[in-house]
Amino acid sequence: MILGGHIVDPASNLDAVRNIGLLDGRIAVVTTEAIHGRDTIDARGLVVAPGFIDLHDHGQTPETYRLRSLDGVTTSLELELGTSDVDAWYHERSAGERINYGVSVGHIKVRMSVMHDAGTFMPVGDGAYRVASPEQIGEITRLVELGLGQGAICIGAGFPYTPAATREELLAVFRIAAMTKTPIHLHITPGSAGLKEALSLADETNAPLQVVHINSSSLSETPVMLEMISDARASGQDVTTEAYPYAAGMTEIQSATIQDVYRAASDERLAELEWPRTGERLNRESLSALKRTTGQSAGNDGADSTKRERAIGK
Repeated sequence: MILGGHIVDPASNLDAVRNIGLLDGRIAVVTTEAIHGRDTIDARGLVVAPGFIDLHDHGQTPETYRLRSLDGVTTSLELELGTSDVDAWYHERSAGERINYGVSVGHIKVRMSVMHDAGTFMPVGDGAYRVASPEQIGEITRLVELGLGQGAICIGAGFPYTPAATREELLAVFRIAAMTKTPIHLHITPGSAGLKEALSLADETNAPLQVVHINSSSLSETPVMLEMISDARASGQDVTTEAYPYAAGMTEIQSATIQDVYRAASDERLAELEWPRTGERLNRESLSALKRTTGQSAGNDGADSTKRERAIGK
């Protein structure tokens, strides 16, 4: 029994203090009445809720699964970046994990594989900056379809990380999503123009679309972009979104989303970058030097419309 807890259940809209009776590991009763049983948990002053599902979690290791479980997360899903080899990803976890897990087949990762990119986490060479040939687009789509067949939950993608991907290539991936009725979890190019591009691809192909972390992709445009999504839904498009509950982001400092944005940035904008390994604020020289260092960038305090990035070493 779990007694006196404040139950929050989105499925039933229950938001009240209740007692819960369990039988053979399943909920048998939720009631305001007194109940009795063999084992009792006093949950007074605590929230009782279903296990949380994290749709956007790059921390897919036994240690991060342990930490997620302590936060009440019972399912951790890597759906934006994904993997290029779904079978291998699941095999690594075949001995069992503390919580549920799942992965997408990622356009970024598949493109890195097909284009023989040297990056580890994100593309840093041809995977980002080389236009794919028709044959390479064919191989990308083949591997995406293969990944779905191997149990990928959806298709992941991130346009800022693959700036050389043509509309023809992106349409090919969106067509797979439409054909298989599989959502694309997409990191859009920041701003309303990026959302318009994504909605156009989804509308043309009739693909389901999940716009990931709308807050860091929109910043001061968030109200406008939420309205764009609402309008798209009203017109019949299958489009949803998410927002993480903090004002920071992270990506590889070598990736296009950092190098392309900050190459021509003002000194003031560059000074917003921080390398946590040393705590230093970056400038043009140090950013160039760190481009040759494996590491990730993170940040954004959400205080204004300027996205603050900082670099964090692996």
